Amino acid sequence: MTKSAVYSLILLLTLCLPTWAKDPEKEETFNTQKLKEYLERMQVNYKKATEAEGAYVLIRREGLSNADRLITLIVNNSNTNQLEILTYPEIDGEFLNVSKLYNQQNERVFYEKLMHINHKSFGMFFVDQDGDVGLRFTFSTGNGVGFDALRAVIENCQRGADRFTPMLKNFMTTDIGY
Repeated sequence: MTKSAVYSLILLLTLCLPTWAKDPEKEETFNTQKLKEYLERMQVNYKKATEAEGAYVLIRREGLSNADRLITLIVNNSNTNQLEILTYPEIDGEFLNVSKLYNQQNERVFYEKLMHINHKSFGMFFVDQDGDVGLRFTFSTGNGVGFDALRAVIENCQRGADRFTPMLKNFMTTDIGY
């Protein structure tokens, strides 16, 4: 066998190997049952959310540096093949909400500041329809979701929300205008 034939065979095997070697965790379609299995395997306290099918809530109080607690909502939407992780920090018994801005005329500036800290965080800070500020990460579930990936995303969303809580609270309670 010539040297070029060996290289061609190696290239062919390298290109085809990913289709032959499948990750057993990703072979199944990701569904609500798989999400529940993963949450149990992570040994986290969770409960089924009442507002949506395929949604679970995690409440974390321990190991936080800045937030009093974190509420993480995990929503598996089989219609869009998306898994959303939404983490909301709570401080002094309240969620951070744009209605509580120190100066309501600074709302535009607040949104700009939120956009600027997005490049420093793992997920994306957002404001939901109720005005609450949270951190979001979205998975595409079309090819499945691995256990380790989901665990890492949940942990990093919680870590990011906790880390940026003082900065977000400062944006809320001081005049942040230019």
